[in-house]
Parts: sequence; structure tokens; C-alpha cells
Amino acid sequence: MAAQQHRGTFKWYNGKSGFGFIRDSEANQDFFVHFFGLTRSFRKVLPREGDTATFTTLKGKKGPEAREVTRDGKVERPPLCPKSPPRAEKAAEADLKIKACICTAQIVRHGGCLGLGLAAMGTQRTDVYEQLKYCLFQDDAVTGEAAGLAMGLVMLGSANDQAVSDMASYARDTQHEKILRGLAQGIALTMYGQQDQADRLITELSEDKDAILRRAAMYTVAMAYCGTASTPAMKRLLHVAVSDVDNDVRRAAVEALGFLLFRSPEQIPSMVSLLSESYNPHVRYGAAMALGVACSGTGQKEALGLLEPLTNDPVNFVRQGALIASALVLIQQTEATCPKVKDFRQLYAKVISDKHEDSIAKFGAILAQGIIDAGGRNMTISLQSRTGHTSMTSVVGMFVFTQFWYWFPLAHFLSMAFTPTCLIGLNSELKMPKMQFLSNAKPSTYGYPAPLEEKKKEVAEKELAIGGIILMRDTKPEDSEELVQPVPALGPKAEEETEPDPPEPFFYED
Repeated sequence: MAAQQHRGTFKWYNGKSGFGFIRDSEANQDFFVHFFGLTRSFRKVLPREGDTATFTTLKGKKGPEAREVTRDGKVERPPLCPKSPPRAEKAAEADLKIKACICTAQIVRHGGCLGLGLAAMGTQRTDVYEQLKYCLFQDDAVTGEAAGLAMGLVMLGSANDQAVSDMASYARDTQHEKILRGLAQGIALTMYGQQDQADRLITELSEDKDAILRRAAMYTVAMAYCGTASTPAMKRLLHVAVSDVDNDVRRAAVEALGFLLFRSPEQIPSMVSLLSESYNPHVRYGAAMALGVACSGTGQKEALGLLEPLTNDPVNFVRQGALIASALVLIQQTEATCPKVKDFRQLYAKVISDKHEDSIAKFGAILAQGIIDAGGRNMTISLQSRTGHTSMTSVVGMFVFTQFWYWFPLAHFLSMAFTPTCLIGLNSELKMPKMQFLSNAKPSTYGYPAPLEEKKKEVAEKELAIGGIILMRDTKPEDSEELVQPVPALGPKAEEETEPDPPEPFFYED
């Protein structure tokens, strides 16, 4: 699918949806904003619905004041935005942005919906939800997929009956598989952390004849019971993993085990050890991703022992999942803490540089190389806070990241699960004084991996034996290359300067 996307389309999808990952540095909350930069970007390139305006750029000026619009003979200039607008103004900017997205191409609407969903994540704002629902009801496959996911982000953890009813009923009516996939993720996000209150919906979706809605049930189990290690929930997932007729449902069920057990990563290897040897490649892929999610940042030897054979699996996408999962497990691990990290780094480099390797496995190796060195090797992945509470943004980011199986730009969401690893000292006035810390550990314990070095190829010179044969070639550029008659190694023998004597005369006797 990636190969069929136009280069410009890929840029719009990634660029506009990626705006939602910008954090608001002014508020000490996990709230994502994108309004300022995104709206300014849209004002420059997007016309309004039915607009015949002329967009011009003024010389000698930069920023928004450099653009003016001529509409119906009148010159308009966009108002200047302050550097740090308040939240109310940001919300107004978001409303303006989504209205502009509705009037433009589907690729822009797709990115706009994802950005708005991230910006309003968990706010349960009715106005934003209604705008996203309007985009959903346009019955456009590309826009509807993003709108369904964004609706779940806005209603994250609310268990809103009306929202769940809207998404479930439209999922049963639509004929677009993309919209159905987006709504499946949105329903699961809406039931985040609800545990027993989600059982009725899970049972209803599990019994549906549509495989995507059954997969939505598995996603809902993962989100509703994340971090709880609930025994009934795990029994349900294991039963579906070995009994459902659809491969995608089975894969989703196994992946969901990782979200349930991330608080107790020592349990997950024994849970999926048999599943990692399944005849079904989708189950093996799910087992690999479950290990990566539950054991992320731990460097657990048992998990690596199960992932290592999967990196040599005959199925390409299983190798992809094993490579990504191994990077999740080995992030911020050094050779002193986990000796296996050196072997896996060499494996990533080998797969990436191998010209004969399949592109699916290469994609996994490229992602793995980026994950293991994330944040300049100063970040780790953790689905819980330092106090042991579940990190909502990290869980959501990891969950949507696993959906790159269907749409690869969703891999951006993994950045929500990254946590910086640093030591910050503050005084009583919450200021950072200049200080030095003494570590008794060896430098190699927390040292960065050595940078890669290009190996210089040395051409070995061959010695010619005395009894060999020399081949001489004519290397003139204007003449064609001709092979000269081979001669002995010691060269031709010198001719004798004196001629032999004539033969003596003889006579025949009678």
C-alpha cells in the first residue's frame, strides 16, 4: 500500500497528522496542541469552500503578515497570532482548522482529523466530537478512518453511551473497511480503563458476524483492562486466540495480552511461549508484539529468548514484528546490562543493508533501529509512571502504534509512549542549581554504544610463481583489447647469433 501512495500524499498524511504531537510547554499536563502552526500552514495553502480568492505574498516580510488575500476586490490580511495564545483561543483555532479541512482534499481532512483528535484527547468536548462525526458521516473511506479514531481519542475513557452507540451503529451500516477499522479503534479507546463496565459491550461485539467488530472486542479488552492482569479477560483473549476463524482477530487477541500484563512482565513469556511456536504466522506475530509491549525497556532475557528464533522466521511480517519487539525490549540497554543488545544491533544493520532482504522485514529493522536509539538514546518506553500508575498517553500511543499494520503513518503515535530518562535536581525555590553527581558505577554500565565505523576494503596482492604464465594485454584506448600470445614466465629464449654449418655432401654407392 505504501508503494501506491503518491509522494505528496504521504507528505500531507504524515505532516498534518504529526502536528498533533507537539506538547504544550506552558501547561504541566499531557495535552497535545497543534492549532497555531497548523492553522497558519493551512491559511497559506488552503482556499475556502467555493472561494475564488487570490493569494499573494508580500516582498520583504515574513510570517503571516507576508500574505494577503484578495476577495471580491477587497484586500484582507490574516490576523497575527500571539506566540502563546491561551487555551480558549487555541480551541477556536481548532474549530477554524477543522472547518477548513472539511472543504479540502481527503488527504488533508485525514491528517486534520488525527491532529484534532490528539489535540482534544480526553477532553470529551461535544463540539469537537460533533465536527468529527460530521466528517465521519461524509462516508469517505480515507477521512472516515481518521475521524473514527479521532472520535475515540476525544472521548477517551468516558464510556459515553451515545458515542459508543453512534460508532457501533455506523460501523454496522458502512461498507468501507477503512471506516470500520477506525471505528473499531475508537470504540476501544472510549472504553479505556472501564474494566467490568465494558463487559456487556465486549460480549456483544465478540458475537458479531463481522470479523472487524470482533477485533474491536479484543481491542476493547486491551484498553478496558490495561495493566490489570485480569484472569477472566486473559481467558477470553486466549480462547479467541486459538478458536476464531479470522487471522486478524486472533492476532489482535494475542497482542492484547501485552497490554494486560505490562505491570508484571515476568509472566508474559510463559503465557505466549506456546503461541510463539504456533503454525499460524499471525499468532506468532501477535506473540512477538505482546512481548514487546509488556517487556518494553526491561531487557528481559526470557523475552529475548523467544524473540530471537522469530527473527529467522520464514514469514516476512513475523520477522518484522520480532525485530520491532526486540527493540522495544532492548531500548536503553547496554552491553553491561544486557549482552544480547550487541547481537541485535548487528542484526538490524545486516537486515537494513541486505539488498536481497524483503521490504517488509527491512521496514521492521528500520523502525527497530530508530526505537532502540530513540531520543538520542536518552529515552525509554514505559506504560506506567514512576509511582506505578498507568500512563494513559503512553498506553494510547502504544495501542495506536500497533495499528501501523494497516496504515504505516500511525507509527508516529509511539512517540507518546516515550519517557525521558534524566536526573534533575531542584532546590526549595524549584530552581536547578549547578551541581555534580558522583556515580560509583563503571562508565560502561551507562555508556553510549560506539558509533558505527565504515570498514575499509583492502585489496590483497597476489604473488606470481616463477613457473607460472604471464598474460599480456594491449591497453591502448583507441584500439580494441587483444590478447597477445602467452609466453613462458622467464621470457623467450635468446636466438643464437651464428648460423649452423651446411651439411656435408654424400654419394650413393652402386
